[in-house]
Amino acid sequence: MGHGVTVLFLLLLLVHIIFDFYLQTEEMVREKAFDNGIGRALKAHLFHAVMHGFFLCLSCFAFIYVLLGCTNLLNFMLFVLLFSLFTFFHFAIDVAKSITSLKVKGFYCFAVFLFDQVLHILTIFFVIYYFFCDYGVYIYDFNFIKYVGGVLIFACSIAFLLKPSSIIVYLFFKSSGIGDGSEKVKITKSKIAELLYIVLNKELGDSDVKDCKVAVNKYKKKAEEIVIGISDGQADIDIRTISKVNNAGRFIGYLERLIIFLFLILGSVTAVVAVLAMKTALRFSDLKDDNDSGKAEYIMIGTFFSLIVTVIISVLARMYLIEIGIKINDFS
Repeated sequence: MGHGVTVLFLLLLLVHIIFDFYLQTEEMVREKAFDNGIGRALKAHLFHAVMHGFFLCLSCFAFIYVLLGCTNLLNFMLFVLLFSLFTFFHFAIDVAKSITSLKVKGFYCFAVFLFDQVLHILTIFFVIYYFFCDYGVYIYDFNFIKYVGGVLIFACSIAFLLKPSSIIVYLFFKSSGIGDGSEKVKITKSKIAELLYIVLNKELGDSDVKDCKVAVNKYKKKAEEIVIGISDGQADIDIRTISKVNNAGRFIGYLERLIIFLFLILGSVTAVVAVLAMKTALRFSDLKDDNDSGKAEYIMIGTFFSLIVTVIISVLARMYLIEIGIKINDFS
């Protein structure tokens, strides 16, 4: 496959990432669930597939005609055919994924999500290869295409490393049972003990010994009830009620992956190690609670999984940049 067709594939891949992860809201995802009714779900799937297929075709033809001036490919029937193929396959893959997700549990849900995305990408690849492979050499005759490819590989990599990577890490934890896949934040026993101690001290400040015993027994009973509540999950806080804090962690993940990506593109592995060491030091300095051993393992797994995703994307992007002849200064 010629470099020009590869650039076209990168453009459509970027469009796919934008429409599947950035322009598709959580409300739209819930509408596509078959729990809400088959008719309603199919209508939501069809709307998303039509929009997806239309803008894939629009981007494809805009690239060929506007940027390259290949008017010999101007064909309305070709546009309709490509639109039909992109729409049909996207609709079929998404519906199959939604139906399969209802029947599987645990880690299989994560596998279904990954397989769904792989099928979408393969569909774009094979459609572009079948219809435009013969024009690869002609398209690459334009010198600026090399730099367009460089911009697109950066755009695709950055777009993937932000929201899609976060979703992949989240689904991995949720489906594998690590951290219980919970959307709750636990109120730890030591925190409750600290709060009860403060209240008890205030109440016993000017009390005699008899009153002290009564108060201690009362708070001891309350503490036992709270501990049972923690074990049953009754004392959990919904993450959505503290979304500002949660968003801070999300953006830290975004910045971490972007920094590591840039350093790996430049070949500076030492800088990547420094970033990970700094993050580890800052994270573990805050782990002082009685549940922190589990939290530490959770953080380490998340960090390594996120790192693996970033390394894979960075290596692929660096290989492509070198292949098309863009010089990269190695700062390692």
